Amino acid sequence: SHERSTDVSDTLRSLVCLWESTHSLSVCGSCRNLIRLKIEKSVQPKRLNLAENKQLKKLEVFSPTVEQIVLSHCKELESIDLRCENLEHLNLHGCRSVDPDLSPKLNSLTRLHVLEMNGMIQLEELNLTLPRLTRLHVQGSRLHELWLSCPELREILLPKARNMLSVRIHCHRS
Repeated sequence: SHERSTDVSDTLRSLVCLWESTHSLSVCGSCRNLIRLKIEKSVQPKRLNLAENKQLKKLEVFSPTVEQIVLSHCKELESIDLRCENLEHLNLHGCRSVDPDLSPKLNSLTRLHVLEMNGMIQLEELNLTLPRLTRLHVQGSRLHELWLSCPELREILLPKARNMLSVRIHCHRS
């Protein structure tokens, strides 16, 4: 019997992950036509690397074990639904199509330490209340209104000042 291997990286358009044991899941630019990815609760990786998936439009992650998600340069990504109560690091660098009303979704990620949003050109307003956030990068955006309540914030990279109309940063520890 002759086994045949098929490369689906050019034809795969939707992927729902159900398997249970993996420490790290990487689909880094390899599935050129992947437009939807859903990670179910039973999947328990600590890290997801989905960088450079240029056609990815929708991401849903329902895994409680995920600590890091890299989505850098997923230029067509429009919708993210992250139900990851242990997420500490989110990289959205260069995700220029994501719905700009991200604040409510991000505020549910209460363990988030690092948020990288450089190059998100559609981002104009950001209102974050994240108790553990230590690093925020938003350079290369059109951000003109920024409201932060992040008592642990240590590093912030902002767009050029001429774009900023309103900035309120509250970093007081109780």
